Amino acid sequence: PDYYPLIRQICDEHDVLFIADEIITGFGRTGKLFAIEHWDVVPDMIVFGKGASSGYAPLGGVLLSEQMRRDLTRSGQALPHVFTYVNNPVSMRAGLAVLDLLKEEGIVEHAAQVGAYLQEKAQGLTRHACVGQVRGKGLMLGIELVQDRRSRKPFPPEWGVSQRVPQLTLERGLAISGASGGADWVEGDDLRFYPPLIITPEQLDESLAIMDECLALLEGELRQKGWVPT
Repeated sequence: PDYYPLIRQICDEHDVLFIADEIITGFGRTGKLFAIEHWDVVPDMIVFGKGASSGYAPLGGVLLSEQMRRDLTRSGQALPHVFTYVNNPVSMRAGLAVLDLLKEEGIVEHAAQVGAYLQEKAQGLTRHACVGQVRGKGLMLGIELVQDRRSRKPFPPEWGVSQRVPQLTLERGLAISGASGGADWVEGDDLRFYPPLIITPEQLDESLAIMDECLALLEGELRQKGWVPT
């Protein structure tokens, strides 16, 4: 919990800008409009996209802190925005509509509630020996897959562990993503589950049941490759 406040402190001490990348985490994904709000830290800049228009139109942008705005104003340096497709009115309208819906329908608050439910229930997946850790915030869930739980030794990349589970879940109607190379850009496997912000607890239960089933199937396949759970 002290990580981001410490980063803020270090940036201040060395006159370095704190830039928060909220491309994935912004607009309610973690149960706050921006994830950095969980730590009560004010960055100098926030980069956002994706959820800003809910995917209905290309839209991204940068938010500046008040101090950053004042510094740029005093500098007298122009801050041009002259890209070909900047300030697109259709994208702007989509973004405003998303902000209205987030507020009117309490979507961020809903994401916080069901996100807490997801994080609690997902810990049940740690019953599988191949799961090294389940972590996340709100409706962002990450599942680390490891060969040895104690040492966190990853599986051999050629086993394609992080791609196998999404194949199994998709066959059962659930789309999740897998990524590899997280340990050293070569080894390391994890699964990622970013459900819609309007998902219900019942739908989360169904999703977790599918993941639970597929992790069990994965372990059976891994044993055939010679893996011995520890």
